[in-house]
Amino acid sequence: MVPHGLLPYQPRALRAVAGSTPFICEDYFFDKKIKSHTDYATLVRHRPELGCRRLALTHMADVMPAMMQHLEAETAEEGKRVVL
Repeated sequence: MVPHGLLPYQPRALRAVAGSTPFICEDYFFDKKIKSHTDYATLVRHRPELGCRRLALTHMADVMPAMMQHLEAETAEEGKRVVL
């Protein structure tokens, strides 16, 4: 399991992600770019490079629940138990 905090996508910082199950990542917006956050569109674009078998998104903005049907990832909300 590899967590990723409140940071934008950084290829060098995410080398530890390869093969992780799950990779838990802050994902603030669907495709809106903000300097100190990761967005879903960027994660999807780089998912092959990440090589993680499972992707769990956390710290989502209020607009993200409406986008849930479009996500190819799990969500990790408060209190959720994740089976490794």
